[in-house]
Order: sequence, then C-alpha cells, then structure tokens
Amino acid sequence: MWILLVSSILSSLADGIGQMSVVTRSHSSRAFSWVQLERGAAADRPSKVVTSPLFDAVPKRQCTRSEYDGRKVSNEDLKSPESVGSSQGVHLLLIIQPAKVERILEYVVWGNMAQMSDSPKETLRDRPFLEELKAWIRFGYDEVVSKGDGLFSGSTGNPVVPRWLGIKLFNVFVTLKRENDKYAKQIRSSAGTAVFVSE
Repeated sequence: MWILLVSSILSSLADGIGQMSVVTRSHSSRAFSWVQLERGAAADRPSKVVTSPLFDAVPKRQCTRSEYDGRKVSNEDLKSPESVGSSQGVHLLLIIQPAKVERILEYVVWGNMAQMSDSPKETLRDRPFLEELKAWIRFGYDEVVSKGDGLFSGSTGNPVVPRWLGIKLFNVFVTLKRENDKYAKQIRSSAGTAVFVSE
C-alpha cells in the first residue's frame, strides 16, 4: 500500500517555532503550498515529554520504497487499516480504484516537480530541496552511528557507501525523470494508496 501523508502542524509542536508561514508556488496551472518553519527562542528550552499510542507505534511500522508485486488486497485485509487508520483528528482515505490511484500519482508527480525543479530539467544540483536532502542522508554506517539522525541510505534501497561517493552517486542518479518514474512504478505496482488527512 503506497502511503501519502497530508497533515497540518499540530499546535503542541509550536512551542519551539518562532514563525510559521504558508508558502505557495505555482507550476503550470497548479499551485502547491507548504508550511515554512523558523526556529523560535523556545526551541533551546527542554520540551515537555508527551506520550501517545501513535508515537509508540512508530518503531513498529513497516515501510518500503520498493516496487510491489501488484497483487490486490482482499476486502478482509482492507478492513484493518480502515479501522485503525482513523482516529480523533485523522481520517483515512483508502483508494484502490485504478483511475483514482492514477489521479493520486498525478499529484505526487506534480508535487515532486514543484520541490525538485523550477523547470523540468535533468540536472537538479542547484535546488535547495536537494541540497537539504543530501545534508540529511546518511550514506554509510559510520555516519549513522556518529550523527545519530538523518535518513539512512540503506533504508531506501540505495547502496551503503562512504559519504564522498554517496554525494557523487546522488548527483548523477537523482534526476526529476528518474524520481517521477520511480514513484510511478511504486504506486502502479501497489494494491492502492492510503491517504491520511489530519484536521
């Protein structure tokens, strides 16, 4: 099941945020918006610890960035995500109709275009989004251990290599077309798409 998260910023997270603003950008005939956060003075103070069953579920989740086998999911198996996917303030939209899944794919591709390029060009090295992404990727085990944060390259199905080589591979292989093609294969091979919408 391919998952798309659509959410708002929770007020409980706002303590360490100095300023929140919504940024809108147009691409062709579509507009895209995102929330931009700036660090506030309270960000340096220790935060209040809040426990939640949803937060406790994070280490138990299963996720893949691979292609799926294309098999349909039984109606019985679809009941489980429907029952647990909706809770106070969160609503689950389970989309399994091929035409609607294609429409979701359109949004994913357009969103990817908006964040990766001003125009559909092959080389994307200058984009701030990609520079930030590269800064957060941990290409090798040594970075994972020493930094203790970020996105581990191996968890996305990519090779585990030293940082210097990872950056070079990223610059060669991460293109708008390749990323959009990858998303299309993942979504089209999936049994459907789960969209979580928060209030």
